[in-house]
Amino acid sequence: MRAAGLLVELVAFAARDGALVDGRVGGLGDGFACGHGVLLQVAGEGTHDAGRGDVNCLWIAARIAFTRCSQGAAAICDHARIAPGTCVMSLLFLAFGVLLTALLFRLRRPRIARAVGVAWFLVFWLLGNGVLAGWIVDATQAGQRSPARVDWQPDAVIIVLGMGMQRLPHEGGIEPQSLAYSRILRAVQLFDACKAATQGCKVLVSGGDPAGLGNSEAELYASLIEEAGVPAEDVLKEEASRNTFENAKFTARLLSSRAHGPLVLVTSGLHMRRSLLYFRHFGLQPTPARSDYTAPFASWLPNSYNLLISDLAAVEWLGIARYHWYNWLGRNDPPVKPTPDAVPSHPRLRDRPVTLPPAQ
Repeated sequence: MRAAGLLVELVAFAARDGALVDGRVGGLGDGFACGHGVLLQVAGEGTHDAGRGDVNCLWIAARIAFTRCSQGAAAICDHARIAPGTCVMSLLFLAFGVLLTALLFRLRRPRIARAVGVAWFLVFWLLGNGVLAGWIVDATQAGQRSPARVDWQPDAVIIVLGMGMQRLPHEGGIEPQSLAYSRILRAVQLFDACKAATQGCKVLVSGGDPAGLGNSEAELYASLIEEAGVPAEDVLKEEASRNTFENAKFTARLLSSRAHGPLVLVTSGLHMRRSLLYFRHFGLQPTPARSDYTAPFASWLPNSYNLLISDLAAVEWLGIARYHWYNWLGRNDPPVKPTPDAVPSHPRLRDRPVTLPPAQ
């Protein structure tokens, strides 16, 4: 019964830290090795029950999935300051498959167990080498492949969503999380294009301080946007939100108290679908302007980057599912009927009455 031993070796190899030397899974501190349906403890306790070797080997595969596969993704997450729960979803998927396979072996369903184990691992492999990852991220970013073309109108508002902050380990200062800079750059580019086409353009930065760093995302991002040349009087800040849903909620509240023109929403391509869903929930109809587009890194061997972007895409779909679930439970704020895209504020149009659509 070599299936479990082969599975363990493949998992270790996919982890990019599992060099196989003399049949051992390199990098495991406990010194375990699996093969031929037998669990060998290299530390010297002898051979365990061969009849349970497959199950024991699969438990070790789960250990490898968490202790070794996670290192590459965790390094990226730590550098990008992404929540750890976001980064381990693909690893949890692998571990669940390993445990399911182990359960089937324990229930004496070896053929089904082997089929499930191999199928589960193939899915994980295809996520890691970019085949499935590409399909998932493309589906998440549907409609965002081409850069947005904005028909600029007076008093347009460019809404920039926060993407987190990080405290520098040595200097002690606070900077935007590394994936946030594309949003800041895109906002400045759009503002320049808006000013060249019309008048009254504003940038609205939305983001509070969910990490408790003592500064809001809106304040930090706004300072960088102003350093890039956007006048301070043209930058608005929403500093209370802690998540994307509150970004939409509090932005809608802020805009309801002032006249404005069409809205343009700036966030990452992966984040745009869910963001638009939330903003439309609160009656806003922004034009999407993605700050980046995520694509997988094609390779024969799995790599942690493809697992990471798969995790990020999965989080977006789970957020969309949770939104609909909370709507069904009545836990979300009541949806708001759409308001006119343009509520002009320049002198020639400011005093004209605005007719809202009739209630339905």
